[in-house]
Amino acid sequence: MDEPVDPEKANRSVDDEQIVACRDVCRRFVPDLADGEVVHTKVCLYDMTENSDFVLDRDPDHPEVVYGYGFSGHGFKFAPLIGRLLSELALDKQPSSPIEKFSADPSRRRPPTVGAHLGKGK
Repeated sequence: MDEPVDPEKANRSVDDEQIVACRDVCRRFVPDLADGEVVHTKVCLYDMTENSDFVLDRDPDHPEVVYGYGFSGHGFKFAPLIGRLLSELALDKQPSSPIEKFSADPSRRRPPTVGAHLGKGK
């Protein structure tokens, strides 16, 4: 789903339509599980920027604050690199990799691409 949601007001229940959709995917890839009992469901949220790139930057109003966000559920894959880059920023060191495109300033970021977060962008 790509619509913004307020985490305080998010629907945290899984409806029958979503279960049917998951069963359809299972039928294609893991057919033996498709009709199994649904034992537990969970709704998880993740953050994402408008162009699907991370943000690694200093707060423009409070330069002593460094932040990273917008990892859209897959930031864990980049944890060692992200940790290094954020620590370099926090220690006022030159980042060891280029981070300009990860700026919090929208004018320095790549423009949004329709469907990019779904793997359909350029």
